[in-house]
Amino acid sequence: MLHIEDPIHGAVVNRRWGTQDDEGLRLTVTGTAPPRGPVTVNGVPARLASGRFTAEVLVSQSEQDIVATYDGPFGRQEHAIRVVWD
Repeated sequence: MLHIEDPIHGAVVNRRWGTQDDEGLRLTVTGTAPPRGPVTVNGVPARLASGRFTAEVLVSQSEQDIVATYDGPFGRQEHAIRVVWD
């Protein structure tokens, strides 16, 4: 099952969570994924290893959804969270 583990839903994130630049805050998103299928996070291809995924995403709004998507032999799955950028 696809699941975003970090950050958690409702997390208040800031520069201590990632790297801040002129475009916004770049966060590392991690979680679990079914085997044998690609995972993207907000459209960014994730790195997969041993049933886990990692992707760097850009947070550019004060409240932003982060959506992980899996599309493989176990069907299409999505998991979404919302973070607040402080």
